[in-house]
Amino acid sequence: MALNVGVLLLAVHQLEGGWLALALVFSSPVFFDLARTNNIDWLPLLGLLAGERWGILLLVSKPQSLGAAALIWARRDWRVLLVPAVAFAASFLLWGYWPGRVQFDPVHTVFNFAPFPVGVPYGVYLLWRAWRSDDPYLAAVSTPLLMPYIAPYSITGVLVVLSSRYRTAALWFYLVIWAFVVIEVRRLNG
Repeated sequence: MALNVGVLLLAVHQLEGGWLALALVFSSPVFFDLARTNNIDWLPLLGLLAGERWGILLLVSKPQSLGAAALIWARRDWRVLLVPAVAFAASFLLWGYWPGRVQFDPVHTVFNFAPFPVGVPYGVYLLWRAWRSDDPYLAAVSTPLLMPYIAPYSITGVLVVLSSRYRTAALWFYLVIWAFVVIEVRRLNG
C-alpha cells in the first residue's frame, strides 16, 4: 500500500497537480478500490513518470491502464519498443507458450469497468489529439477507453494525470465516478 500511495503522491507532485489533485485522487472511489485491493497500479504510473528510456517496461506491465503513452514514445524513437519486445520474447523462453495456458477471462467479469466498445471513439479522438500534440499524458488518459478490460482501481492513475494536467476534465470524471457509485449502491440495495 505504501508504494501505491507513495507513487500517487510523487505523480501529483511531479505533474504539479497541487491540492486539488490530491483531494480528487485520495477521495475518489477508484482510490478506495485501489486501497482495498492493493494492486500493482503504481508500476505503470511510475513508468509514465520515468519517461520512455527508463519507464517503458514499467508502463507495459499493465498496458490497459496507461499504456497508450508508449505509442507517443515510440513515435519519438521506435527503439523504445525494443525493451518490451525483448522482455516479451524472453517470457516465452522462460515459460513456454504461456498465452495458451491462460484460463482467466477478465473481459466477462463483474469488476470489468471498461466502457468498451462505447468508449472507443472517445479514446481514438484523445489518442489522435495526443499524437498531434506529442502528449504522452493525454495518450495515457485515452488508454482505458480503448481497452476491453480495466478494473476500477486501475483508473486511479488516469485520475492522477487528469487532475494534474486537465483539471476540468478531472472534475467531470470525478463526479461521474461518484454518480456511478451512488447509482450502483442504490441499485444493489434495491
